[in-house]
Amino acid sequence: MSTNEELPEVTLDEFEVGWAKSVGYYRHFVSVRKKRKQSDGSDDSNALKNHQQGAAAELALAKYLSIDWTAPVNTFNGFPDLDGLLESRSKQPRQSYMRLYPNRDSEKGDSVFASISSLGRDLTKFRIDGWIVGKDAMKAEYIEKSKYNEDSEWHPPVAHLQPPATLKPEVTRRQRVFRRGRTKMLVWVKNTLADEAAKAAQKGL
Repeated sequence: MSTNEELPEVTLDEFEVGWAKSVGYYRHFVSVRKKRKQSDGSDDSNALKNHQQGAAAELALAKYLSIDWTAPVNTFNGFPDLDGLLESRSKQPRQSYMRLYPNRDSEKGDSVFASISSLGRDLTKFRIDGWIVGKDAMKAEYIEKSKYNEDSEWHPPVAHLQPPATLKPEVTRRQRVFRRGRTKMLVWVKNTLADEAAKAAQKGL
Protein backbone atom coordinates (compact mmCIF):
# COMPACT_ATOMS: atom_id res chain seq x y z
CA MET A 1 0.00 0.00 0.00
CA SER A 2 1.24 3.51 -0.78
CA THR A 3 2.21 5.99 1.90
CA ASN A 4 -0.15 8.83 2.80
CA GLU A 5 2.00 11.35 0.89
CA GLU A 6 1.37 9.42 -2.32
CA LEU A 7 -2.37 9.02 -1.86
CA PRO A 8 -4.61 11.19 -4.06
CA GLU A 9 -6.39 14.19 -2.57
CA VAL A 10 -9.65 15.73 -3.77
CA THR A 11 -10.68 19.35 -3.23
CA LEU A 12 -14.34 20.38 -3.17
CA ASP A 13 -15.25 23.89 -4.27
CA GLU A 14 -17.65 26.19 -2.44
CA PHE A 15 -20.70 24.97 -4.33
CA GLU A 16 -19.83 21.30 -3.77
CA VAL A 17 -19.29 21.82 -0.03
CA GLY A 18 -22.64 23.60 0.24
CA TRP A 19 -24.33 20.82 -1.71
CA ALA A 20 -22.84 18.12 0.50
CA LYS A 21 -23.73 19.99 3.69
CA SER A 22 -27.35 20.40 2.57
CA VAL A 23 -27.61 16.69 1.77
CA GLY A 24 -26.05 15.85 5.13
CA TYR A 25 -28.50 18.16 6.87
CA TYR A 26 -31.52 16.47 5.28
CA ARG A 27 -30.15 13.01 6.06
CA HIS A 28 -29.75 14.10 9.67
CA PHE A 29 -33.24 15.67 9.74
CA VAL A 30 -34.89 12.51 8.40
CA SER A 31 -32.94 10.33 10.87
CA VAL A 32 -34.07 12.51 13.78
CA ARG A 33 -37.69 12.33 12.66
CA LYS A 34 -37.48 8.57 12.46
CA LYS A 35 -35.59 8.39 15.79
CA ARG A 36 -32.74 6.45 14.23
CA LYS A 37 -29.43 6.10 16.05
CA GLN A 38 -26.05 6.53 14.37
CA SER A 39 -24.60 3.33 12.95
CA ASP A 40 -21.42 3.60 15.00
CA GLY A 41 -23.20 4.28 18.28
CA SER A 42 -21.41 7.61 18.79
CA ASP A 43 -22.88 10.61 20.61
CA ASP A 44 -25.95 12.00 18.88
CA SER A 45 -24.53 15.51 19.31
CA ASN A 46 -22.08 14.60 16.54
CA ALA A 47 -24.77 13.30 14.20
CA LEU A 48 -25.21 16.38 11.99
CA LYS A 49 -21.44 16.79 11.56
CA ASN A 50 -21.06 13.09 10.76
CA HIS A 51 -23.87 13.17 8.19
CA GLN A 52 -22.37 16.20 6.47
CA GLN A 53 -18.85 14.77 6.46
CA GLY A 54 -20.18 11.48 5.11
CA ALA A 55 -22.02 13.24 2.29
CA ALA A 56 -18.97 15.34 1.41
CA ALA A 57 -16.78 12.22 1.37
CA GLU A 58 -19.19 10.52 -1.05
CA LEU A 59 -19.05 13.55 -3.33
CA ALA A 60 -15.25 13.64 -3.13
CA LEU A 61 -15.08 9.95 -4.05
CA ALA A 62 -17.45 10.46 -6.97
CA LYS A 63 -15.38 13.43 -8.13
CA TYR A 64 -12.18 11.38 -7.93
CA LEU A 65 -13.77 8.60 -9.99
CA SER A 66 -15.50 11.01 -12.42
CA ILE A 67 -18.89 9.43 -11.79
CA ASP A 68 -22.26 10.92 -10.84
CA TRP A 69 -23.24 11.49 -7.23
CA THR A 70 -27.01 11.09 -6.83
CA ALA A 71 -26.96 12.56 -3.29
CA PRO A 72 -29.44 9.97 -1.91
CA VAL A 73 -31.58 10.85 1.12
CA ASN A 74 -33.96 8.63 3.11
CA THR A 75 -32.65 5.34 1.68
CA PHE A 76 -31.42 4.06 5.08
CA ASN A 77 -28.86 1.63 3.75
CA GLY A 78 -31.21 0.27 1.11
CA PHE A 79 -29.04 1.41 -1.79
CA PRO A 80 -25.27 1.74 -2.25
CA ASP A 81 -23.70 5.16 -1.81
CA LEU A 82 -22.50 5.19 -5.43
CA ASP A 83 -23.30 3.20 -8.54
CA GLY A 84 -21.48 -0.12 -8.85
CA LEU A 85 -22.14 -1.37 -5.30
CA LEU A 86 -19.67 1.21 -4.00
CA GLU A 87 -19.80 2.24 -0.33
CA SER A 88 -18.01 5.35 0.96
CA ARG A 89 -16.62 5.38 4.50
CA SER A 90 -15.33 8.69 5.81
CA LYS A 91 -12.93 9.00 8.73
CA GLN A 92 -10.46 11.34 10.39
CA PRO A 93 -6.87 11.13 9.07
CA ARG A 94 -5.49 9.94 12.42
CA GLN A 95 -7.73 6.84 12.30
CA SER A 96 -5.66 4.01 10.83
CA TYR A 97 -8.53 1.68 9.93
CA MET A 98 -11.88 1.57 8.15
CA ARG A 99 -15.06 0.73 10.07
CA LEU A 100 -17.71 -1.75 8.90
CA TYR A 101 -20.77 -2.47 11.00
CA PRO A 102 -22.38 -5.95 11.19
CA ASN A 103 -25.85 -4.48 11.70
CA ARG A 104 -25.74 -2.66 8.34
CA ASP A 105 -22.92 -4.24 6.32
CA SER A 106 -23.22 -8.01 6.81
CA GLU A 107 -25.18 -8.43 3.57
CA LYS A 108 -22.71 -6.37 1.53
CA GLY A 109 -20.00 -8.93 0.98
CA ASP A 110 -19.84 -8.17 -2.75
CA SER A 111 -19.74 -4.39 -2.30
CA VAL A 112 -16.62 -2.26 -2.57
CA PHE A 113 -15.83 -0.17 0.51
CA ALA A 114 -13.66 2.90 -0.04
CA SER A 115 -11.95 4.77 2.79
CA ILE A 116 -11.91 8.57 2.54
CA SER A 117 -10.16 10.78 5.11
CA SER A 118 -11.50 14.26 5.82
CA LEU A 119 -8.47 16.56 5.95
CA GLY A 120 -10.18 19.68 7.30
CA ARG A 121 -13.16 20.83 9.32
CA ASP A 122 -14.39 22.92 6.39
CA LEU A 123 -14.97 19.77 4.28
CA THR A 124 -12.99 21.11 1.33
CA LYS A 125 -10.23 18.52 1.16
CA PHE A 126 -10.31 14.72 1.28
CA ARG A 127 -7.79 11.92 0.82
CA ILE A 128 -8.65 8.67 -0.93
CA ASP A 129 -7.03 6.00 1.26
CA GLY A 130 -7.89 2.83 -0.67
CA TRP A 131 -10.58 0.21 -1.02
CA ILE A 132 -11.53 -3.36 -0.16
CA VAL A 133 -14.28 -5.80 -1.13
CA GLY A 134 -16.70 -6.38 1.73
CA LYS A 135 -16.10 -10.12 2.13
CA ASP A 136 -12.36 -9.47 2.43
CA ALA A 137 -12.97 -6.92 5.20
CA MET A 138 -15.42 -9.09 7.14
CA LYS A 139 -12.83 -11.45 8.58
CA ALA A 140 -12.33 -12.62 12.14
CA GLU A 141 -8.88 -11.05 12.23
CA TYR A 142 -10.42 -7.60 11.78
CA ILE A 143 -13.10 -7.85 14.50
CA GLU A 144 -12.78 -5.22 17.24
CA LYS A 145 -15.03 -3.78 19.92
CA SER A 146 -16.56 -0.40 19.17
CA LYS A 147 -15.22 2.39 21.36
CA TYR A 148 -18.76 3.74 21.71
CA ASN A 149 -20.63 0.61 22.83
CA GLU A 150 -20.27 -3.15 23.29
CA ASP A 151 -20.95 -3.99 19.63
CA SER A 152 -18.32 -5.60 17.45
CA GLU A 153 -17.09 -4.01 14.23
CA TRP A 154 -14.71 -4.91 11.45
CA HIS A 155 -11.61 -2.68 11.39
CA PRO A 156 -9.51 -3.52 8.32
CA PRO A 157 -6.34 -1.38 8.53
CA VAL A 158 -5.79 1.24 5.86
CA ALA A 159 -2.46 -0.45 5.21
CA HIS A 160 -4.37 -3.57 4.04
CA LEU A 161 -6.51 -1.73 1.49
CA GLN A 162 -6.12 -1.87 -2.28
CA PRO A 163 -4.48 1.27 -3.74
CA PRO A 164 -6.80 4.03 -4.98
CA ALA A 165 -5.37 3.86 -8.51
CA THR A 166 -6.99 0.43 -8.95
CA LEU A 167 -10.44 1.57 -7.86
CA LYS A 168 -11.48 3.29 -11.10
CA PRO A 169 -11.04 0.13 -13.26
CA GLU A 170 -12.93 -1.94 -10.68
CA VAL A 171 -15.84 0.51 -10.54
CA THR A 172 -15.93 0.78 -14.34
CA ARG A 173 -16.09 -3.02 -14.63
CA ARG A 174 -18.90 -3.22 -12.09
CA GLN A 175 -20.90 -0.45 -13.72
CA ARG A 176 -20.62 -2.21 -17.07
CA VAL A 177 -22.01 -5.42 -15.53
CA PHE A 178 -24.86 -3.56 -13.86
CA ARG A 179 -25.80 -1.71 -17.02
CA ARG A 180 -25.99 -4.99 -18.94
CA GLY A 181 -28.15 -6.46 -16.20
CA ARG A 182 -30.37 -3.39 -16.12
CA THR A 183 -30.86 -3.50 -19.89
CA LYS A 184 -31.81 -7.19 -19.75
CA MET A 185 -34.26 -6.48 -16.94
CA LEU A 186 -35.92 -3.63 -18.86
CA VAL A 187 -36.30 -5.85 -21.94
CA TRP A 188 -37.80 -8.63 -19.78
CA VAL A 189 -40.28 -6.22 -18.15
CA LYS A 190 -41.28 -4.77 -21.51
CA ASN A 191 -41.84 -8.22 -23.04
CA THR A 192 -43.72 -9.48 -19.99
CA LEU A 193 -46.07 -6.49 -19.99
CA ALA A 194 -46.65 -6.92 -23.71
CA ASP A 195 -47.49 -10.62 -23.25
CA GLU A 196 -49.90 -9.86 -20.41
CA ALA A 197 -51.58 -7.12 -22.44
CA ALA A 198 -51.98 -9.53 -25.36
CA LYS A 199 -53.51 -12.21 -23.10
CA ALA A 200 -55.88 -9.67 -21.57
CA ALA A 201 -56.92 -8.50 -25.04
CA GLN A 202 -57.61 -12.12 -26.11
CA LYS A 203 -59.78 -12.69 -23.06
CA GLY A 204 -61.71 -9.57 -23.86
CA LEU A 205 -62.60 -10.77 -27.36
